[in-house]
Amino acid sequence: MRNFYLIIIILFYNTAVSQSLGKRRIDKIENTIVKITINGAQVGTGFVVSENGIVATCFHVIEPAFVRDRNTNDIVAVKNVKAKFENKEELEIFVLEDFLYNGAWYEEGLVGDYILLAPKENNSKNMSI
Repeated sequence: MRNFYLIIIILFYNTAVSQSLGKRRIDKIENTIVKITINGAQVGTGFVVSENGIVATCFHVIEPAFVRDRNTNDIVAVKNVKAKFENKEELEIFVLEDFLYNGAWYEEGLVGDYILLAPKENNSKNMSI
């Protein structure tokens, strides 16, 4: 009977610890999901992929932020892009240069429909992921 109680206690402890770890994992994941805005309008979502705040999203989400030359279709400017967290905190982000027109990853990002965005230096912070 003593062993039975010991087994019950161990099972209860393992269940409690596992539920606690699961909740913490979910909280961490929720803290990495962001809403992407262009000039204040929400256009999609993304997620933080590194501790220094790099955000991954779909290329088609950011495409409206590109201002293109009418004659050459080259990207001449990028509109104001921000990542908004669940806690309402906003982080100004920019498109990594290699993803811009004729950059090393432009065609791969366009075909694969992904892009990486980085926080602007003046407001970058260490993200816990």
